[in-house]
Amino acid sequence: MKRSTTLDFDYKFSLTPVSDAEKLKIHGYSCMLLDYQMRFAFVGNSAIQSFMAWIKDTVRDMSGPSDFTEDRNWSQLPEAPFRAPQPLTPYDLPHKDTAVTLVKLYFTNASFMDILNQAFIESIMNQFYNEPNRVLVPDKCLLYLTLSIGLALGNPQESDSHSHDLKDQLFVEAETLSRPYDVYERPGGHYDASWFLQVLLLMAYYMLATSRRNMAYEYCGRAVRRAYTLGIHRGHETEVDNFTTPQDQRVLTRNIWRSLFILDRFLAASLGRPVAISDNEYSDSSLASPCGSPTRDILDPAVEACRIIGQTLNSIYPRRRVAFEVPNQMINYLEHHPDFNNNGVFENGLANSSHMMAHINIQLLGFYANIIVCRPFFLLRFKDTVECKTLDGTEAQINKLSQRCVSQSLEAIRMVNSLRSISSYRFDPLAL
Repeated sequence: MKRSTTLDFDYKFSLTPVSDAEKLKIHGYSCMLLDYQMRFAFVGNSAIQSFMAWIKDTVRDMSGPSDFTEDRNWSQLPEAPFRAPQPLTPYDLPHKDTAVTLVKLYFTNASFMDILNQAFIESIMNQFYNEPNRVLVPDKCLLYLTLSIGLALGNPQESDSHSHDLKDQLFVEAETLSRPYDVYERPGGHYDASWFLQVLLLMAYYMLATSRRNMAYEYCGRAVRRAYTLGIHRGHETEVDNFTTPQDQRVLTRNIWRSLFILDRFLAASLGRPVAISDNEYSDSSLASPCGSPTRDILDPAVEACRIIGQTLNSIYPRRRVAFEVPNQMINYLEHHPDFNNNGVFENGLANSSHMMAHINIQLLGFYANIIVCRPFFLLRFKDTVECKTLDGTEAQINKLSQRCVSQSLEAIRMVNSLRSISSYRFDPLAL
């Protein structure tokens, strides 16, 4: 999917060095929360849970305990439990018509990324239902993961009478099939091993789609390490011309890396954890459109939003003092970026089109980038009276960032609610 280029906007963002003068003290807050197995898990500054914990503690210190401050629903991570399902049998598999719908659902909802070739998966699906014994194990693994994600995203009332556990059964079966291939030193060409990178990335997306972000973070980290082994993070430096790999496979491999970058930044920010892809390790060419065309593709704005998220995690959240110029540069970029406005997104009536879903997910990433840039400054509104006196001369800038944090949050909520009202999707993985 191609997007036109706005000639007067510079899509490349880099922070301009700022003076050490007039830096504002900001608060950081991290905590340990219980997961569904009652194990403690670290949640860092950028996570919503840390944000709420900080507000609750501040309100309790200023106003005393209340139903809000003592609400224990925030003492645990909102993670769905994962329990090993019964083994998958041939009788559990969905009918072919249902499988066609699930594959379409996957490619519609995940259209802001590029992990799989749709024509290839559809051909594997047709072969699987016609001559299952001829389907190779790696191909079957990819098909099972595609179906499991489709089940996770779809409305259960519109599916036939499969068990509630089918999506987990398909996932576990795919993971079992992939284990013998989880070795880099296998016979084959340089790009053969990228298949397992696809598998890990799909597993991460499945966990995200089933509200298991801790596990998604684990799979995403494994995928990044595999990508490093393959050298995909270096872009043109490691794309050797004399390999016999077809051009379309090279394009897909580059886009798999770009998709991995998007998930890595999103998961790191939502959990308050370190990013797996270090800014010092990847080359700029690895995140560029692989075709070398001046026409932008659908992954470009998602990558650009996630670059801002990564810059925020590195330049604001680890600091105790931040110059206003840092968030202002980021906000100025996001505000003028032509892809980060939601005007008319629901007007064309294509509620289930891949183009509209890609656009919605890009908007959500743009909203989220704005929110995490502004959130530390919004928290300054909760300071006590003594601390507020130190904000003289900066209150107008704090108010501006705070208002943007609130307005972007409300816009994100409206967009998610509008999507739910006109489509059959029960959950958007990027809806926080």
